[in-house]
Parts: sequence; structure tokens; C-alpha cells
Amino acid sequence: MSQPTVRPIDVRPVAERLPASASLDVSALHHRIGEGMRALAQRVYTTFPLAPHEAARPFRSYASPDGAMEGRLEAFSGAPLDWVIDSFIANPRHGFCNHHLTLWLDESVSVPHLAFAVGTIPQLFFFCDLVPRSDLWVNTTELDRFHARFNERALAVAADPRFRPFVSREIYIRQAISPVGICIEGDATPEAIDFVLGLAGDTLGPWLDWVKSAEPTPRSERPALRERDERVRRTICWRDPANVVAERVLGKTMTDDLVRLLSGEARRKGTMQ
Repeated sequence: MSQPTVRPIDVRPVAERLPASASLDVSALHHRIGEGMRALAQRVYTTFPLAPHEAARPFRSYASPDGAMEGRLEAFSGAPLDWVIDSFIANPRHGFCNHHLTLWLDESVSVPHLAFAVGTIPQLFFFCDLVPRSDLWVNTTELDRFHARFNERALAVAADPRFRPFVSREIYIRQAISPVGICIEGDATPEAIDFVLGLAGDTLGPWLDWVKSAEPTPRSERPALRERDERVRRTICWRDPANVVAERVLGKTMTDDLVRLLSGEARRKGTMQ
């Protein structure tokens, strides 16, 4: 009896995969992903009163010097959300797009943050996770109250033959994913895109309910929680290995300014170059 073919996990960084996508046009998929992510973002904007932040104005529409890479980055804030990033960067005529929606809460509530990323590299890439607010090794209350809600789903996606784990070469990124975080790749088809966007929507709904009904964080715990949140956000943004891709086409100065926006550091005057 023949054994099923096992597809090896591709551990190459994104920067090494992109040259193979040069002849692929994913413009239609880029548009489909964009529409889905906009729908997710709109659910957030209709639930919470958010205001756009002026720091992001220069990047609401931007492009590389040769015009090949384009992007949009919008940032919002408004309690109980501390920093919301709604963005994409793409060169769809050459197989690449990357859409993000990251929802960072402020210290008034202790619900996990929420992060989504959907793109093509040129394979479909999908990331969805509840970003912990504490050490889940010891804070099993947070683990059981929030993350356990998605445990069976995480197992089902892991067993789905349409997808494979996306494994980052950056050690910090690997350890930063929660036990129910989904970080996968697969064939970039309209059906697969609709499926992963459905996973995102099924995560956002309960998360919005948790935030709306959350008990206030005790005031004595808020300074430490805010400090931890800012440190986590800075570290994730600066250690993201995909920054190399942006730097190659946008240059170091623009890339660093984008990272400062993603991390929230750009809210402080004088941080943009």
C-alpha cells in the first residue's frame, strides 16, 4: 500500500520566496483579500468610536520609488482600543500582497489583543491570533477564558490537508504565537481566501463581545500592563523578518518610519525621520 506524499514545510524566509513569484499576477486575489479585510475593519469601526491618528497621514497612500510596490497604512485610537493598524503593502503584478488588521487594546481591559494578516507570497499566507496580555504558562485564567474558546478550531485547521504550517525563521516570532494562533500557508485560490477570511470573522465576533463586556482592569495593575503591551508591540514590529522585504524596495528610512507607525512609537513627536 503506497504511503501518502508528505509535503515538506518551507522554512525559507519571505524574502527568498518572492523571486519565484515574479511572473504571477495576483491582482484579483489582492482585491478579494482587501475587500474581506475592509469588511472586518468596518465591524470594528462601527463598534468602537475610533479617530484616525495624524502620525499615519504620510502613509495613507505610498509607493516605492519605481512605483512597483504600493501601500496604505491607517492608524486609529479610541478607548478601549489603544492602537489600531489597518494596512496593506503589495506588488500584486509580481505575486505579492500583505494585508494587516491589528487591534491593540489599552490597559483599561485585560482581554487579549487581536491580530490578522492575509496575503500572497505567492502562496496564500494567513495569520490570526489572540495576542496574550500575560504569561499563559502561569495565568491559566486568561488561557481558559479566552484562548481555550478556539482550541478545537486550531486543531481542526492543523489537520486540514489544504494548508501547511508557516514557520518563521525568526525565533521571536515563533515563540510569540499563542497556543491557538493560526499561522498557515496554502494554495492561493479564491476558495481558500474566503475560508481564511471566514476564520478571521469567526474570531472577531467573540472578541468584540469580550471587549464590550470586559471588567475594568484594576487601576493598580494598569501601569504594568501598559508597559508590557508597549514592549511586546515594539519587539514584534522591529523583529518582524518581513521588514527586510520592505527595506529592499522602500529604503531603510521609509521602512523604519513604517515600523514606528506599526509599533505606535510614531505617536511621540520627533520619532519620524
